[in-house]
Amino acid sequence: SFYGDSYISLPFQDDSDTTQLQLRFRTSLPNGLLFLASGTTDYLSVIIKRGKLQVELDLGSGVILLASEKNIQLNDGNWHRVKFQQKALSFNLIIDDDEIIKTDRTGSLTKLNIQNGIYLGGTPSDISKIFGNSYQNFRGCLQNVLYNQYNILNLALKLPGESTNHISWNCEEEFGAKKSDEISFSTSISYASFPRLDFRSTGSITLEFKTLQKNALLLLSSAKKEENTHLIAIKILNEKLELDVNRGGTALSLNSEVSISDGKWHLLEVVFYDDRFVFGVDVERQQSRYNSGDSRSFRLTSDLFIGGVDQIQQTSVKDSKLFTSPTSFQGCVRNIVINKEAFGFPDVISSNGLS
Repeated sequence: SFYGDSYISLPFQDDSDTTQLQLRFRTSLPNGLLFLASGTTDYLSVIIKRGKLQVELDLGSGVILLASEKNIQLNDGNWHRVKFQQKALSFNLIIDDDEIIKTDRTGSLTKLNIQNGIYLGGTPSDISKIFGNSYQNFRGCLQNVLYNQYNILNLALKLPGESTNHISWNCEEEFGAKKSDEISFSTSISYASFPRLDFRSTGSITLEFKTLQKNALLLLSSAKKEENTHLIAIKILNEKLELDVNRGGTALSLNSEVSISDGKWHLLEVVFYDDRFVFGVDVERQQSRYNSGDSRSFRLTSDLFIGGVDQIQQTSVKDSKLFTSPTSFQGCVRNIVINKEAFGFPDVISSNGLS
């Protein structure tokens, strides 16, 4: 399992004019790196791009691209099989034993020279820089990864810990979950990140949640532009919800009087208008108006975090001084609706500790 910030880094060297690769994958996201074999100039990559499979390689004389052509989205949460073969300058890609893509090239360079290693699901930061951060991390499951008859996952099992980042050796149930399934945040470092909020001056967020925690971070979306902080944050403070909003000017807060740390389901609603925002907890409603000097629109750049934040965002949270000791939410969330669009497990970009 790969969680959107995961990778396997395997030291590997190879020099051959014949390459065979096969793997199985499942994902609900449209983009992500499945496999990368990296050399000094040569490389072979297999990615999901806009829901289609794309194989790209360079033998030293230019990029060769093979891509799925059928109007079938492969980010449907189901298992898919990929087989790729290179023999000199002939290339063959088979998807699900159904679609076959072939191409031939001319030239003198026929070997794929791999010196830097093999990467699954993503790359460490130093390798990302080499490729211009062009590969998005994969979120989903990989299985039966065979490269020139080497079982890559079996080899990776023997690696030291620093060569793997946030993976598990089984395919977690969350990767087959539906939008309507409840999301459980079960650890002190649990979180789920969703796509950036597409808010300008208006927008809405609703969800249901239950918890026993008295203090926790429930939701966060933020950005910092030219010393002006843009922020939407909801936290549990002494068993009640607090909404913090900043649209690039004045920091505004609304505090609910509804006690919610009782293990029962509660409804959260936030609606943003041009001139004000409304904060609802169960049947309670209150609102606040923006100051005249504030920006007229949000400029949010981070992912939308629910239940906690990742390690990178933790630094920003501490620097903001908004939370003296940010604590991940432990409990359950369901029926997430943003701008009238439902979100759930299939939309999660990265996560930790979900069930």
